[in-house]
Amino acid sequence: MEIDDKLPIPNEFLVKIRETHKRGRERIEVGYGVPVIKVEPVEVAEMVESHRWAWRPARPRLVLVAESHVFTTPEEMAVRYTNPVGAEYAPSNYVRLVYCLGYGESELASGRKGGTPQYWDIFGKLVGTSPKNIPGTTPGTRLAEKVETLRRLKASGIWLLDASLHGIYMPKGERIDAVSGDITRDLQKLWWEGYGSALLKHAKPERVIAIGKGLFNNMSSEIPFNDWIYQPQGARLPAQRKKNSDTLGELADWLQKNVT
Repeated sequence: MEIDDKLPIPNEFLVKIRETHKRGRERIEVGYGVPVIKVEPVEVAEMVESHRWAWRPARPRLVLVAESHVFTTPEEMAVRYTNPVGAEYAPSNYVRLVYCLGYGESELASGRKGGTPQYWDIFGKLVGTSPKNIPGTTPGTRLAEKVETLRRLKASGIWLLDASLHGIYMPKGERIDAVSGDITRDLQKLWWEGYGSALLKHAKPERVIAIGKGLFNNMSSEIPFNDWIYQPQGARLPAQRKKNSDTLGELADWLQKNVT
């Protein structure tokens, strides 16, 4: 498998990723008997984190913490693509993570489908862009808007983390914890103990926001959350959408008023 040599992860964190992934893999396979096919190899976790670190702000101010990336196979990760202008320094192996510009752009990444437009909507509301797949938008225009969005996120000090090194969601919506509701919480705790707490200590953000009420409820005793929003695909009721809109609007105002 050809792997991009752009690995922007500091070595101390790469060691933590490998150790934490190993503990998570053991918990999944031994603790719950999940078939090996549902456990991503550590190389996928390293590539996911490489995409994330490529867009790490120099000074993270607002950290968003979501549940996880979407499960990615080694065969999918072997797909390479050419990053658009403005993102040349980012990794070019495909993974199912919003920071991967090939995810959701089938013209860029050899017919790979999927994507998380809901997260692009969150990003756009925070930095004033429109990167969602609007009808009539050409792939080139949309990609340029996504790159501009990522550049503004980085410049504004906004960084998205995931509270698991293992993909909790399968591409068709199945969850890794279908056999036991404890897997997600266990993986989140392992992430925090082995990797996440060191990330936040290193980043020293001013605010930490959970994406997902379940994540907030599971991990608020460990992760110093300031607030939370609903998972965007789960905000179906008017009150839920209002909660997300109000919280994101307040964060956008705070970021603009506290530019450093």
